[in-house]
Amino acid sequence: MLLRCTICGASNQLPASKLADALRCSRCRQIVPPPAHSLAATDAELAEITRDAPWPVLLDFWSPQEASGRDGAQEVEKFARRHQGHVLVLRVNIAQAPNAQVRFGVQRLPTFLLVDHGREIRRLVGLQSADQLESVLRAA
Repeated sequence: MLLRCTICGASNQLPASKLADALRCSRCRQIVPPPAHSLAATDAELAEITRDAPWPVLLDFWSPQEASGRDGAQEVEKFARRHQGHVLVLRVNIAQAPNAQVRFGVQRLPTFLLVDHGREIRRLVGLQSADQLESVLRAA
């Protein structure tokens, strides 16, 4: 997966299994912190990330054609900031990752899945606030 350096903006390639490790930027050599925002994920990346990430992964399945997907983005970002370094948040645009929708059995949007080491822990359907997402994490 690609992580952008917050200092110089360089993209750094990192396997999902190494997210908890201290990564040094390939350009400026500064430590790249874990993401404090959601990341986009493709079909190809999802299998590795959901299996190998050192933390639980919150998958947010959405579509740009659905107003609820756009409206919920701020709440998802708030949740990601609160849980930096403890939960990885991936926004899955079903137009760009159609196989993921089938693989995870997503039928309505938005759908949120909490996955830990490849295993689905919880599922929420419909628009959720950051506090509602947090309650799912506490209950898992």
